[in-house]
Amino acid sequence: MPSRIWYAAPWLVAVLVMIPCSVIIGAFITLNPGELVETWGHLWNTQLPQLILNTLTLVIGVAVGSFLLGTSLAWIVVMHDFPGKWWLDGALLLPMAIPGYVIGIVALDHWDYSGTIPTALRSIELGFPDIRSSWAVIMAMSLVLYPYIYIAARTAFREQSQTYIDLAKTHGLSSFQTYWQVGIRLGRPTIMAGVALVVMETLADLGTVSIFAFDTMTTAIYETWFGLFQRQTAIQLCGAVMLFVFLLFYVERLTRRRSRHDQLSGKAKPITVTRLKGRVAWLATAYPFAIVAFAFVYPLVTLIVWNVQRLDQQTVRDYWNTTEQAFNSVSIALLAAVIIVAISIFICYSRRILSQSRLVNTLTMLGVSGFVLPGTIIALGVMIPLVWLDNMLNMVSERFFDRTLGLVITGSIAGLLIAHTIRFFAVGFYFTDAGLSKISPSMDNAGQALGASWGRIFRVVHLPLARGSFLVGGLIVFIDVCKEMAATLVIRPFGVDTLATKIWELSAESYWKDAALPSLFIVLVMLPAVILLIKFSARTRNASA
Repeated sequence: MPSRIWYAAPWLVAVLVMIPCSVIIGAFITLNPGELVETWGHLWNTQLPQLILNTLTLVIGVAVGSFLLGTSLAWIVVMHDFPGKWWLDGALLLPMAIPGYVIGIVALDHWDYSGTIPTALRSIELGFPDIRSSWAVIMAMSLVLYPYIYIAARTAFREQSQTYIDLAKTHGLSSFQTYWQVGIRLGRPTIMAGVALVVMETLADLGTVSIFAFDTMTTAIYETWFGLFQRQTAIQLCGAVMLFVFLLFYVERLTRRRSRHDQLSGKAKPITVTRLKGRVAWLATAYPFAIVAFAFVYPLVTLIVWNVQRLDQQTVRDYWNTTEQAFNSVSIALLAAVIIVAISIFICYSRRILSQSRLVNTLTMLGVSGFVLPGTIIALGVMIPLVWLDNMLNMVSERFFDRTLGLVITGSIAGLLIAHTIRFFAVGFYFTDAGLSKISPSMDNAGQALGASWGRIFRVVHLPLARGSFLVGGLIVFIDVCKEMAATLVIRPFGVDTLATKIWELSAESYWKDAALPSLFIVLVMLPAVILLIKFSARTRNASA
């Protein structure tokens, strides 16, 4: 009989995810029905309809924008050969190193009413639409989130069979019709996973929408709790968002389950790359180049120029403080990545060893569902029980030692790591599970037949074969944690600033140029991780070819 220790990690993650959910649900249950009706009636008569409309507009707009960018770019790169393809394939992942709120800072300085470009346009009697609106937020977030769909679509297209492409051409389908009716349809389950990731990131965003002054449910929760200090109202808003995101999660899982019949089985005929010539070839180069230039080169160059212009205004202390914030960001992100990948490996082994255990599979699904919760909800759901624990510790300390300890757990790195583990466990688990699932169970059986322990099987067999997947999962977790803002703002240790929180503080006062230094640092901190991601992506591509 397998050791009970293999049940520990699935239970741990499931319990962690259920903590914020239980806190929010428990707060709803204990509310007075009369107060609940009165509060929601007031919200509905004031700002709630606009918040819901803004949130839905943002989610749909960013999902559609990222989908169109990610799938079209992936189709061009996978199916065609054109000048510059060898470096554009990897360069299209570089916008992952640019947080949406950094693009917002650059865009507002250049394109706001008093910015350089609208001012120049007005001088020649030309107008420019207000950038503090839904279209600008959707564009900014689509430019930084499309790589998630690009990665998924590129994988889906490469795994398809040339047989279907040839069949489409035989029936007279155009290139666009083949892309839409064959590529998208066959790759729908994998692509929809990327779309779901983009939707959850959009719902969780606090920095970008705040910079553009575009109010959503996430900003309303933060402002209600920390601006108006209305705890019960904030919890009710959390409950509404939580219900919505779990509904989205269920619909996404249902869609993927129903579309499994579209996936290919057996050995597929490799994709035949079409060599483009003439004007079409240069148009194929210009499109991804323009995206990389606008989503990565433009904000990075702007940040560098701003920092060069402000060299005489920046002191050694400014650089020291920013370096300290960068160290905090990297340390927290590295810890979170290591913890999440380690737990993911343990859970994947639990599922591998206890392959017939429905309990382990159910607990794993609960753990993965934590990704659908926005960072604000997770942070508030974690902070409330941590505050309760601190209060209990202070009561015990005052009773037996006649002294209070203050907020010991609430203001600690541990609380922040718990929130990040709940929020990003699904990312690490997805890549870890994908790497281990490619290793045949027959290799495990052979190792056990030779008397090897599971630890030795992992070191000798699984680690060499799946370490690329482990590293990719850890890199993406690192990137996500580095630029995460909502949960870090709510639950960070007292006196500890990260680059994301510093950018928030400066941009909240519209100090765009002052935010240039931490903005440049956060890009430089994440860039090595993105470059490593590109490197391993290229290695996987060459291996599959």
